Amino acid sequence: MAKKKQNDRKTLVIATIIFLIIGLSIFLIFYTLSKPEEKTKVYHFSYENQPYIGKEDAPVQIVEFADFKCPVCAKWEDVYFPLLKKEFIDTGKVKFVFMNFPILGADSYTAAAAGEAIYHQNEQAFWTFYSAIYKKQGEENEEWATPEFLVELAKRNVPGVDYEKLKHDLEHKTYLS
Repeated sequence: MAKKKQNDRKTLVIATIIFLIIGLSIFLIFYTLSKPEEKTKVYHFSYENQPYIGKEDAPVQIVEFADFKCPVCAKWEDVYFPLLKKEFIDTGKVKFVFMNFPILGADSYTAAAAGEAIYHQNEQAFWTFYSAIYKKQGEENEEWATPEFLVELAKRNVPGVDYEKLKHDLEHKTYLS
């Protein structure tokens, strides 16, 4: 008799769990279907004054949202970006736009500000910085993108930049916003 009660309890628990899973699934399906406007929402971004390479009037525009501290972004730049550049950007098929998307901490913002400062000095130098910073990227959970590091990185790898102005812009957070 005790064994039957134990089996009945197991059956009741399993049935309750199944009921909850099915109920939650049905709720989520109907909730999702009742909000179609969220699926079709379009976000517009201003790409004006953003670094880009390729033909300005290329038939396809690709926008990269990236963090200079992100190891996956560095992998993208090292492995996939050269292929995209060779096959599509250099052939005039694609305009490639970069947008800072700092999400990994305070020095993500500092690195983004350095990129913006360099871009505002020399648009083409930005792409040299883009490659150099990913090649010299530090660990994701360590602070490495300090103003001192970034100015030194630029001095060693990015010609055509006023390094004192870069240092000033970083210290005064000129391009942080």
